Amino acid sequence: MTRQCGSCTLCCKLIPVEELHKAAGQRCQHVRAGKGCSIYARRPLSCREWSCLWLIGVEGGAQPLELRRPDHVHYVIDEVPDIVRVRDDRTGEVRQVDVMQIWCDPKFPDAWQDQALLDMLERVGIVALVRYDSERGFGLFPPSRSSDGQWHRSDSANTVSENLDAARREARFAFWRRQQGT
Repeated sequence: MTRQCGSCTLCCKLIPVEELHKAAGQRCQHVRAGKGCSIYARRPLSCREWSCLWLIGVEGGAQPLELRRPDHVHYVIDEVPDIVRVRDDRTGEVRQVDVMQIWCDPKFPDAWQDQALLDMLERVGIVALVRYDSERGFGLFPPSRSSDGQWHRSDSANTVSENLDAARREARFAFWRRQQGT
């Protein structure tokens, strides 16, 4: 079963689009309520290549997702992992960590607490970067990724810090190339 966006345009609000100078959390000037993108046929490459995890409908290429459509749960999950630097406050060690980006509608700041989302993060064992826009967000560590087996939220700029723009772009384009078999 192929999923379609239907009337959902939440990504058009939450996801930044460099080519359009559209910031995260800002509704795209080209989206039309109930109709979708008014420039769909000539939309930028980043819009053409981007899909949410719900639309893809699978987790890790095999298992169907039990998540609801983004406009119903008020968050969008980026299908491609991102990279952040994590600093251990005890040792000072900094390492790169793959994270799943969860873009929450700022009007629904607790949407990330959806049990289906938390269950999926724990099952996959991936850290989430919950984002409200390009500036505000936090790290969410599932029990499988923490030493005490508990959920941990990190609002510390020292823990989830600067984006690695070059590494992120290369990882994203490498993923797209693998998906297209090139």
